[in-house]
Amino acid sequence: MDFVSVLNSIDAVIWGPPLIILLLGCHLYTTYKTKFIQRKLPLALKLSLTSDDKAEGDLSNFGAMVTSLASTLGTGSIVGVATAILSGGPGAVLWMWLTGILGMATKYVEVFASMKYRVKDVRGEMMGGAMHVWEQRFKREDGTVPWWAKFMAIWFSVFALFSIFGIGYAVQTSSITSVFQVNLGVEPWIVASIVCGSALIIIYGGLQRISSICEKLVPIMGAAYILGCIYILICNAPLLWDTVVLIFECALTPKAAFGGAVGSGIMMALQFGCARGLFSNEAGLGTQPIIAAAASSKNPARQAQGSISRATGEGFEAQILVACAYYRAHGIAEIDKTPEPVKVISGRHQNASGCWSFEAVFTKQAQPDFQGTIYGGSSVVFEAKATDKDRILQSAVTEEQARALESHANMGALAFVLVCLRGRAVYRVMWEAWQNMKELFGHKYMTAVELEPYRVQMRRGVILFLGDAG
Repeated sequence: MDFVSVLNSIDAVIWGPPLIILLLGCHLYTTYKTKFIQRKLPLALKLSLTSDDKAEGDLSNFGAMVTSLASTLGTGSIVGVATAILSGGPGAVLWMWLTGILGMATKYVEVFASMKYRVKDVRGEMMGGAMHVWEQRFKREDGTVPWWAKFMAIWFSVFALFSIFGIGYAVQTSSITSVFQVNLGVEPWIVASIVCGSALIIIYGGLQRISSICEKLVPIMGAAYILGCIYILICNAPLLWDTVVLIFECALTPKAAFGGAVGSGIMMALQFGCARGLFSNEAGLGTQPIIAAAASSKNPARQAQGSISRATGEGFEAQILVACAYYRAHGIAEIDKTPEPVKVISGRHQNASGCWSFEAVFTKQAQPDFQGTIYGGSSVVFEAKATDKDRILQSAVTEEQARALESHANMGALAFVLVCLRGRAVYRVMWEAWQNMKELFGHKYMTAVELEPYRVQMRRGVILFLGDAG
């Protein structure tokens, strides 16, 4: 058995009844659980074209949409549909339609989860996808991740890497080189070199450059694609009804139809229709949510869980600044907010709205939030943490922040973590107690009851984390 035969055998097993049932079953289940989310398609299109300036993210909603479309529209869709019809007969088209329509719900759930559990890297950029969902969704209260969740995250990443070469660049590059070779007589290696070189230049600029180019090219490509399809339909208008009838007959009956070079019938149409439908809309593949997670969007799930935390955190920091001003005015302490460790990499420039901006990169990970000096010469350094939950995790303080706090504490500074629980009570946990949380309480978190001895008094809205000035 040669290598091609082995690949065909593997393909027949992978795209056999079990996976088809699983894929379509998942589409039906998510459609049911989302109460037929497909009916919200007009709203989805509106939101995709509407910017959300106040939301966190690296890309605009439109940028994320066109970037995802770039991998599914055009060469892949055209060649994919042709391949499905050639291999599975006209009936494959119906199953592609159903996979696309029902797959909207699955894709919605994928993006929903990806945005809910997305995280920021050390540079402040958004990261998301199934691998982060596995880790963040099943993270324990003490900050650890079960081994099986870690395994599934790694497993997905490995298969996503393989899919890039197997169903992404390889297929599209092969189609492009074939077109140029057949129609213009250009050698495949020349076209492949140009395609790979162009891709390298674009990818080297990062997600922002990819999105920027897609915002310009994808609308043109999409318009050309749609207009071309409309033109073909108009030219073949007398055959449309017979074509639709043939598609349903070949999809739902054992009728052997023309075009099935590999085979035809219900099973073959179902197999190739579902396979090409998956690759055309990526519903169930899990790669598109990686891009969607970078979008500047207030996802409902994220907003439900994170908006309170963000508002609480911003309000808590504002309260601390008021307290710092109070201590400064009474000559008790001089405490300032620690600036972000960044390095400017490009000069400032003015955007269309007249605002000035510049580009910078983080030179190191975040340091403790506040540092200063208490009257008499003692140093004070602390990290501020706010949560909308009923406990605070030890992992809320990063390793870099922990090392800085410990270093300051060892040199005699007043080091602590200032905790705000649910926007109500404030607690000052000295660093010695914070780092020994496991030994003191039996777990790597502190509940409201365990925090109570560390409660900070407030007077007229001022957080007296250093005591009252009198």
